[in-house]
Amino acid sequence: AEVSFDWQTGYPATINDAAAVDVARATVSTHFGEDQMIELATPLMGSEDFSFLLEKVPGAYVLIGNGDSSGLHTTTYDFNDAILERGAKYFYYLAKDSLV
Repeated sequence: AEVSFDWQTGYPATINDAAAVDVARATVSTHFGEDQMIELATPLMGSEDFSFLLEKVPGAYVLIGNGDSSGLHTTTYDFNDAILERGAKYFYYLAKDSLV
C-alpha cells in the first residue's frame, strides 16, 4: 500500500496587540458604555485571514455580537440587520479616536 500526504500550512495565529486592544476597549467604553463589552474568558481557536495583517501591523480582532442566533456557518443562521448601524458606528469611532 502506498500513502501520500500533502501538508499545507494554514493561517497563522490571530494574536492581538495589547495597545490596540486598549484602544478597542476604550472606543466601546466611551461611545457605547462599559456594559456593552464582553471579554472572552478563553481565546477562540478559529482561523482568520486577519492574522496575516496582524503579522505586518499591530491590531485587534474584535467580535460584534448580533444577539442570540444559530451558529454562523449553519443553514439556520439569520443575520440581525439591526446591528449594522451600531457596527458601522463602532468602526467610525474607532477610526476617529485613533486619528486624534
